[in-house]
Amino acid sequence: IVDVVPTFRSLTVYYHPPLDHPEPLGEQLGQALLELAARASSVSAVGRQWLIPVCFDADLAPDLAEVAATKGLTPDDVIALMTGANFQVYMVGFMPGFPYMGGLPGVLEMPRLASPRTAVPARSLGITGAMCAVYPWESPGGWRLIGRTPVPFFSMRESGSPSLLVS
Repeated sequence: IVDVVPTFRSLTVYYHPPLDHPEPLGEQLGQALLELAARASSVSAVGRQWLIPVCFDADLAPDLAEVAATKGLTPDDVIALMTGANFQVYMVGFMPGFPYMGGLPGVLEMPRLASPRTAVPARSLGITGAMCAVYPWESPGGWRLIGRTPVPFFSMRESGSPSLLVS
């Protein structure tokens, strides 16, 4: 096994079989992984709670008005729904420190942008589907941006725990 890549709903295992080993090694590895998965149990842990400040000013929330209008709400309604919600980090991925958070109020579910932005500002709060996230640094992205936080979500200076929402 040379790499393991977890995602929200899957696990990819990359391997290089020895040159002198017959091809069924991949099938054996796959079967062993399926057996491990069948024996796995669900694990729950009590996590930390965070109160993350977010600014919803129009210049920091370029998609807030569109989300509100699409859903028949006012921007203040969207803000109230967001600030009243409790989000749970399901996983951190896409880039270090990028939290995929569930708990978005169903009325705010929106598809990704048809054309992703080439540059999303760092610490932008985005929504897509039933998920919410904060971009830890500037990057391309297709989530709808409805606010921004001053809180850094990833820092290499914090070598013990560089990702804010990961213990």
